[in-house]
Amino acid sequence: MATEQKAYSDMSRELETIMVQIEDINIDVDVLISKIKEAAVLVRACKEKLKGSEQQITSILATMGDTQN
Repeated sequence: MATEQKAYSDMSRELETIMVQIEDINIDVDVLISKIKEAAVLVRACKEKLKGSEQQITSILATMGDTQN
């Protein structure tokens, strides 16, 4: 499933799992690099989801303000 289709909470849990994995002192450097790349994709997707949510909320609040007049 593409990250943009995942729920924010699912991506957040994945990030937490990755953090635990990369904190392992015995992690192979190649695995570490792969996990960091995966985390970067998830962080970017989380930021985009939050930005989209903020825009939706702003839009909803703006329409609510229009109906109060």
